[in-house]
Amino acid sequence: MSFSEIIPPYQVIADEYYDKDRHQTCANFGELSCLFLYERLRKLAITAKNALEVGAGRSILAQVLEDTHLPLSRVTILDQSSGMLKHSKRWIEAGAVPIIADARHTGLRDSTFDLIVSSLGDPYDSPNFWLEMRRIIDDNGVFLFTTPSFEWSSRFRAASERDKAEFSLRGGRSILAPSFTRPIAEELTLIIASGFEIVEEFMPTKDAIIGPHSSKLNVIRKAPQGPVLYCFVLRTRGKQ
Repeated sequence: MSFSEIIPPYQVIADEYYDKDRHQTCANFGELSCLFLYERLRKLAITAKNALEVGAGRSILAQVLEDTHLPLSRVTILDQSSGMLKHSKRWIEAGAVPIIADARHTGLRDSTFDLIVSSLGDPYDSPNFWLEMRRIIDDNGVFLFTTPSFEWSSRFRAASERDKAEFSLRGGRSILAPSFTRPIAEELTLIIASGFEIVEEFMPTKDAIIGPHSSKLNVIRKAPQGPVLYCFVLRTRGKQ
């Protein structure tokens, strides 16, 4: 590693994040996350009046509304990185509302959204994030969330860097960015304690990926049926 540091999520890597050749793990996880989210969002978006994507980057929620000919003015696209938000430029220009904010402290009003989605939410998967989502979703809201699995991350991350993901960038340097993963029992406890209930769980293995696998996914070759992603459909419980 020629250079390593903790950075704000994910400004330094924003311009190359979706480069499949450089960041195949991101591409593999993005594929699996979209596999879970897309059809569910197609159904939910029809009735959603005010929808939010957190940590959006290239927004799957906006893509779904575009594909289903629904007004993009219903969508708010939030990311802490202005560089990542640029990947949603075409939808912003078509009416989606952009917000640059921390997912854990959005500054948005209470009970604003009836649909929230977070694809690969590991950069901010903390108790503050879950409490913030519960605050801004309305009492009948639906929240779709995906994150890399602990079964995957724990096989190659050192204990001292459990909550960091390494990205090798153009030019040879490496960056450590926040990436919070925890065992499924801990994840479920966190979700439920925040005021959500589990409607659906989906935990795909690497076998669900079409095409080449990242070398980082092959660390689980001794347990090929272990999940590489946790995916949830959540509904709110009564305000706590």
